[in-house]
Amino acid sequence: MYRLIRTAAYEVEPDHGPVIEAHHMMRPDPAWWAELAERYRSTRRSDPAYGLPTKHLGSLLCALAPGVVTADAQAASTHGDTPWLYAREHVPDEVVVPLIDTWATDLLTPRHTTTDVPGTAGDDSDDEDGFGYWYENGTPEHERADCEPAGAKGIEHLLEQLYEAPPAWTTQEIDLTASATSPAGTALPGRHVYRLLTEWAAARLTARPWHVRGRTLRFKAVTDGERSELVSWPPLRHVTHRRAWYYSARLSVTVQTVPFHGRFRVHVSPGIRRWVTGSGARPGPGRRATVLIDAPLPWADSDERTPRLIGNSVGYDHRLRRLAWQRRSTAKLLPHVDIVRTFPDPEELFRSPEDLLLGRDSFRAGITYHPTMQGTHRIGPGLMPRERAELDEWVAQSLAPVFRRVPDLTRINRVSKPLLRRTADPDPDRRGVTATSPNPVAAAAAGRRQALHDVLGEQPLRLDVVWHSKEVRDEVLHALPELLGLPHPERTSRDEWTSEAHGLTVRMHAIRRGGLGGPLKLPQRRGLRRAVSLGQAITARAEQVAGSPATLAHATVIELDGRARYPRPGTDPKHALRLGFAAAGKLTQFIQPPGEEAPDLGQRARSACLDVLRQIGAVPFPPHQAGKGVPENLQYVGLWLVRHTSRGPTRCATRRLIALRIRPGDHEPVHGWDDIGEAWVPYRRLLLTLASDRGLAQDEPGTWVPGRPDGSAARWNGFENPWREDAQRQIQNILFQTRDRPTLLLASAGNLRQCWPGIASAVLTPDELAFGAGEPGQRLSLYGPDLRFVLLRDANGRGEVPQWWARDETGATGFSAGLWTPGHTAGRVFYSTADVPHTAARPKGLMKLVPDADGRTAPTKNAWNPRGLEITVAGCLSAKALADAGREQEQPDDPADWAMLAHQLRFHDSYSPLAWPLPLHLAKLAGEYVLPLAKEHTEARP
Repeated sequence: MYRLIRTAAYEVEPDHGPVIEAHHMMRPDPAWWAELAERYRSTRRSDPAYGLPTKHLGSLLCALAPGVVTADAQAASTHGDTPWLYAREHVPDEVVVPLIDTWATDLLTPRHTTTDVPGTAGDDSDDEDGFGYWYENGTPEHERADCEPAGAKGIEHLLEQLYEAPPAWTTQEIDLTASATSPAGTALPGRHVYRLLTEWAAARLTARPWHVRGRTLRFKAVTDGERSELVSWPPLRHVTHRRAWYYSARLSVTVQTVPFHGRFRVHVSPGIRRWVTGSGARPGPGRRATVLIDAPLPWADSDERTPRLIGNSVGYDHRLRRLAWQRRSTAKLLPHVDIVRTFPDPEELFRSPEDLLLGRDSFRAGITYHPTMQGTHRIGPGLMPRERAELDEWVAQSLAPVFRRVPDLTRINRVSKPLLRRTADPDPDRRGVTATSPNPVAAAAAGRRQALHDVLGEQPLRLDVVWHSKEVRDEVLHALPELLGLPHPERTSRDEWTSEAHGLTVRMHAIRRGGLGGPLKLPQRRGLRRAVSLGQAITARAEQVAGSPATLAHATVIELDGRARYPRPGTDPKHALRLGFAAAGKLTQFIQPPGEEAPDLGQRARSACLDVLRQIGAVPFPPHQAGKGVPENLQYVGLWLVRHTSRGPTRCATRRLIALRIRPGDHEPVHGWDDIGEAWVPYRRLLLTLASDRGLAQDEPGTWVPGRPDGSAARWNGFENPWREDAQRQIQNILFQTRDRPTLLLASAGNLRQCWPGIASAVLTPDELAFGAGEPGQRLSLYGPDLRFVLLRDANGRGEVPQWWARDETGATGFSAGLWTPGHTAGRVFYSTADVPHTAARPKGLMKLVPDADGRTAPTKNAWNPRGLEITVAGCLSAKALADAGREQEQPDDPADWAMLAHQLRFHDSYSPLAWPLPLHLAKLAGEYVLPLAKEHTEARP
């Protein structure tokens, strides 16, 4: 058993002192910037709060101006005098001014894009930052009276001013490690540190090749203006299946903080980038592909200290009816900046990706492969522990002596898993489960029967199977009884099967799918928004479900084809079927037919049936072994915020807070909070309620909302909208409803901080709760005398929690499940790791970047790494909390007990280790039923 784990995290060496470097800062002329912003708004928006798209300018300058780095571009979008462009060396005006010229000219050039007309629409995906036009009652924005073109004369005058008075540069000594401390002891890095320090680290890593087993890997930084990412360049090559496949090592560098810890960290997260080489690979429907370009700078005597690759995005443009650059990619402007070189367009890139990846006339371009693309890639994702440990050694040497590796984490020597039914059960009387069952499969099945009995009582479980292939039908019909420890089902009629034993009856009804599984038919009418078109198609299919045979089933398993059957965006009928069956009072779970997209039909049928039991609320709750300090009558509450953007499942932006409560031992132990009825309802009823609530659609925060025919004015839908306050009100109301017994509140920091600013690490205070931004914290006991609060955090796609691997004294590496402590942060912050599922087991020493003689096929293997969770015991009955509440005579909590309890909630008889504790897992999955539909606005009538 491993006793230590190591994380890919680094902190400033205490004896080194601050890292101070001279930086040049650029400030455009405020008057010129204001005029540009006004002209931009006159052609794009009428709301004065909307600023300039400075991220695009930052990406352009970072890519083509030597040494330029952007920081806090968002603030600069509305305030031109905010310092946000930095350079580690002087950048001549003859480099910067033409780039700003190119950006401003492109910015003020009218675009004739019809972004919301199905079938003929321009690419609405290119409007993510709000750059495109939209139709209003079929009229393009550039033809509307309130939008005036900038005019060629106005643009020329503006650019003349730019050349006459170029942006001013000032030089300043900047501390790249500047940091303050919150009242609770959490590090507060300066805003500039998040970008400038990662750029400093990227420069160190690109300057030092990685020499490993006779090979040398060199890295280049990827320019996207927001973070620092590096990829090994040129790509690595592996030949299998009679063709060459290409891939690179990837490093993501971010600055992070840890609650109640006074030093910030630099996280370096390794991984794999796979490159498209076949002409058949294309971005999936409605998706984009990332393209990294390697081209020399077009300026004479240019010397880039940090070798760079230019990040771009490609997607299908419905107006042009071909692939095109998206998100205002820098590649669109390269021909205007470098008039000598010829650059390929996206269609050419995808016709001959391998040719351009290997290089043509000192130009290279790599298309990043994503699983949603057409076709497969033979290189497996991920790196195994030994290789990540070797990369870590190189990173640590490259960042020394300024940074040191964070000390290894130590295992907490306690039982790290709950009392799983497959090993033991403390209550021999619970429907046939013995305290030491010799048959773990039978014990787990008995636990599911007991959970089902707690929910349904003596009534039978009824399941519909909507099938297209007999293989799928038969696998599902046999999987459900097997999971419950029942005999094989007997056919009682043409379409009915029954299985009965142990006091439980399962009745299953098979129904041919027919046309329910066909692609949705999207109405196409000029001026009809895509969200409305999709909503109408979903409604039509849901009404078709109502015409299917009526049954009394609790749930329905539906055989549905994979994404290849529905190539056009919005035609997948899954959400329509879910809403249709929910209207009939039935829960739904989907299963794909056998094929390359979905192998191992038996395992998928088993998973589908387990999910049916989960949706019904029949979820066994393993008794914990966290310690005697946990009250016996403890209830668990998990909070999860469902966040759909306008590119979500129904193209409707919405926010919905889901609260999940588990009371082990109760009849129907799993309940959810119905905010409309202000009551706790059984989990299955919560799901049906979420599906029936069609009033959830709302305008997405941070987006532009055009005027509508119903009379509502055009406006900027900022983050000050009341949904935040509504969510905070709901949380406080839920806490009030749980005051009657000891409660453990579980929340994900990355998921909830958008609506709950008080849980951000910078403002978090032990044993206090604050909700709104800037609000003072209040004692936790005011929300419940026996309330505990555990805040969890994962990497969140941004490296917030570092990668990890286990190690021993000999240097051997691997994985190990357990709860770990860093030995600081006043005993409030812990680290939870889980097992590797048996289906993902691989040799721990697998080397993919530089395969050894024993691993010639190593690059083709998938390297699955268990997710690590940071567990912060934000609130408990500490000695201070008890004293503040006048309860000094009581024994204070040990935070490790509550961290261990949250850790044990990741383990369950029926599932592989969960990514989140069970209450959060169930709350998150409930979000599958949040499917608001857009409605067509009608003319207001007097």
